[in-house]
Amino acid sequence: MTYVLVPHPDDEVQAWSLIENTPDTYEVFVMLTRGEQSFYCDSPGHDEGTGEARPDPWPDGKWTPTCEAARMNSFFDFMEGMAASDDSLPASFSYEGVKGPFEARGQEICRYDDGGCVGDLTAEVWTSPEASVVWFNLGDGDLTAGEVTWAIETVLANRAAFGVDSELGAGGLIGASYWNGDGHAGCSDYAHPDHGAVHEVLWHTDFGVGYQAAPVCGSDPKVSMIETVTHDRFDDAFATSGAQRVGEHVVHYGWLLDGDPGYYRGDYDGQDTDFHRHQHFWVRFE
Repeated sequence: MTYVLVPHPDDEVQAWSLIENTPDTYEVFVMLTRGEQSFYCDSPGHDEGTGEARPDPWPDGKWTPTCEAARMNSFFDFMEGMAASDDSLPASFSYEGVKGPFEARGQEICRYDDGGCVGDLTAEVWTSPEASVVWFNLGDGDLTAGEVTWAIETVLANRAAFGVDSELGAGGLIGASYWNGDGHAGCSDYAHPDHGAVHEVLWHTDFGVGYQAAPVCGSDPKVSMIETVTHDRFDDAFATSGAQRVGEHVVHYGWLLDGDPGYYRGDYDGQDTDFHRHQHFWVRFE
C-alpha cells in the first residue's frame, strides 16, 4: 500500500512515474485541499470546440461549493480516463460518505477563505478494489505543515474508517507535489506554499510506512531517485492534436488555464513545465 499526498486536484500526475502500472500496489490518495482558491473558479478558462471538458458544475467563484465540486470532479474524470489504458487504476470509485470529525490532536486546522478560520475535521472517502481517495478540506493556499502532519496521522490511525485494508503492508509515502522554491537550474520555478508544506513534513518526519519521497528539480542536489512516466501513459495525459485536447489532463483540467495554449503543457523531455515525464525525487527514511 502506497500513500500519495496530493495538495490540489491536478497535482497527482507529478508523481505518476510511481503510480502508473502498479498492479501489486494499492494506492491511497490523500487529497489535502479542494483547490477552491483557483482564479479560474471566478473566470473559467474553458475553450469551446477544443475537446476540453466543461467544468462540472460551472463554478460560481473562488471558495464556493461549486468551485470545490468542479475541481473534485475533474480529478475523478482524469483518474477514470487514465484507467482506460492502465488496469492497475480504478475504472470507477464508490462514494463512502463523510467520515469524522476526527480529533485535532493539538493541531490548528483552519481553512482560510476570504475571511476567518473554518475548521473542518472530516474527510470524504471513495473506494475501489485498486485505490481509495481520502479527501480533506484544509485550505487551498494556506495549507500548513501541521495540517499535512495531521492528515497523514489521521489516515494512518483510522484506516478501517476510511475503508483501507489494515492487513496491507506499508509501501511508502509519496508527495505528488513538485517544488523548486530554491530556483535550481534547468527546471520550472515552482514554489507554491502548499507544496512546500508537503515537502517540509515528508523530509523531517518519519511516519514509519516505508520510504518517503517528493518530486524536485533534476539539478537539486537532494535527488536520489529518478523515474520516468512511460511515453504512452504521458501521451494519455498530455497529448494534443493541433488545437484539440486529447490527453486526460489537458481535457479535464484545461479549464484551469486560458491564453496560449490554454492548458498546462506536459514536458516530455525536460522539466521546463510543472508537469514532466522525467521525474526526480529526494527519498528519506528508506
